[in-house]
Amino acid sequence: MTLVPSAKYPMGTDNAGRDMLALMVHGIHPSLKIGLISGILGTILGTLLGLVAGYSRGWVDMVISTAADIMLTIPSLMVLIVLASYLCRALFWHRLASSSWGLDRC
Repeated sequence: MTLVPSAKYPMGTDNAGRDMLALMVHGIHPSLKIGLISGILGTILGTLLGLVAGYSRGWVDMVISTAADIMLTIPSLMVLIVLASYLCRALFWHRLASSSWGLDRC
């Protein structure tokens, strides 16, 4: 039974009647733990690779810099591909519904 926010349940309840605030408080510990550990590991790894690249120079610097450039490009590229795929599909169905043929796809 879903309840709206009230004094007893500041964030309301879900379909099973569980307090949403209690669920969020209970789930914040693992989320913060994972976020902090991944942030610390990323900082340590990035600092070490930056020190090695700056100290070594030459081909080692070029390999580490190229790998860093690739890793910085791929996540945003994946997001853009997924977004374009979704928008293209949504536009196709909208055009299909609003036109007689819907043949002008992305």
